[in-house]
Amino acid sequence: MVLCRLDTAEFFELNHAGAIVWRSCGQGFDAIYSALQHAFPEVSPGRLLADGKACITSLVDAGLLHRGEDGNSVATR
Repeated sequence: MVLCRLDTAEFFELNHAGAIVWRSCGQGFDAIYSALQHAFPEVSPGRLLADGKACITSLVDAGLLHRGEDGNSVATR
């Protein structure tokens, strides 16, 4: 999956896990984690949690997502 930030013309390529995070982002962290667990059952829960959070942080830092006021959701910009 490739994302384009229109205001800066930057492109971002997401791997399979990143695409899952992106597609689930409006549903909260629990939904993102659940989707990752479903896609990667062989990966330990701790690793999925850490990698999912790292992906979200990267997308927020890139200006593609923002954290919700409730602290348990992220949404596209």
